[in-house]
Amino acid sequence: MRNSPSKLAFVAGIMLAMALTFSCSGEDDEAVSCSGEGSSFSYKGKTYRTVKIGEQTWMAENLNYDVSGSRCYNDLEANCNVYGRL
Repeated sequence: MRNSPSKLAFVAGIMLAMALTFSCSGEDDEAVSCSGEGSSFSYKGKTYRTVKIGEQTWMAENLNYDVSGSRCYNDLEANCNVYGRL
């Protein structure tokens, strides 16, 4: 099955929404630490890049955490490494 432009736009929109939703705060039960532009943090065994925008540090990529009901784009496991999980 070929990727249509609307599917790719949908995935890009999801990625943008997730990047804007998840900031690097460390207020939950997991140990999260961030510092400076181009840094990273670990969450549930995976390392994620961060980017500093103004005074805030944001995730530069989507979460790839497998929970019940989560899926990979086009149901291909390799896509979770590229796009994160939906």
